[in-house]
Amino acid sequence: LLKMNPRNKSYWTQLFAMYVTAQRDLRAALTIERAQKHGTMNTPRENIALAQLYYNMKQYDRSIDILETGLANGTIEPLKDHWQMLIHGYQEMHQEFKAIDAALRADKTAENGYFLALVGNIYYSMQKNADALKYLEMAAKKGVDDMGQVSLFGAYLAFELKEYDRASALLEIAKDHLQGDRQRNDYRGLREVVDQALAPAEAENAAEPAT
Repeated sequence: LLKMNPRNKSYWTQLFAMYVTAQRDLRAALTIERAQKHGTMNTPRENIALAQLYYNMKQYDRSIDILETGLANGTIEPLKDHWQMLIHGYQEMHQEFKAIDAALRADKTAENGYFLALVGNIYYSMQKNADALKYLEMAAKKGVDDMGQVSLFGAYLAFELKEYDRASALLEIAKDHLQGDRQRNDYRGLREVVDQALAPAEAENAAEPAT
């Protein structure tokens, strides 16, 4: 039927649906690409489906190309899940700096600091703890859903870096957002060691004569 009428969208969508049902992802992806050459199956929904198919097949480079093009020209909606797929695709390709760049672009339109926290986690995986701390602080300032976890993680990194004032500030944020016994125990333990680290400096300041 498609050989006789290749511009019939309903035939292409039926063929695509059959390949998806049969779990033949490559044939489903090729069906969308063939249809697009005939000017159909090129909506944002179908474009993201194509990127998802290649992602599922672990052809991350192809998925990235589709996502980058679509997010740039508006043929893929700039939704959180779509940016996540792009970022994770770069990570799967071990291209962490490109993943960071994508996350920072996503953050420009994000309602909270989710993508900033993600940047912090990527830097942490690269053992760049100072950079990780910077973005975790930014995420906590902008606000995230898991504020307790993000601010505790940032406080831990700050303590490891001997940035005790920054650790204390993050713990102040964390204390109002703790969830579960584990976070409360982590907070108490970290609060204690940070206060101990700050004590000498506080005692020194208290001993200075007034001017």
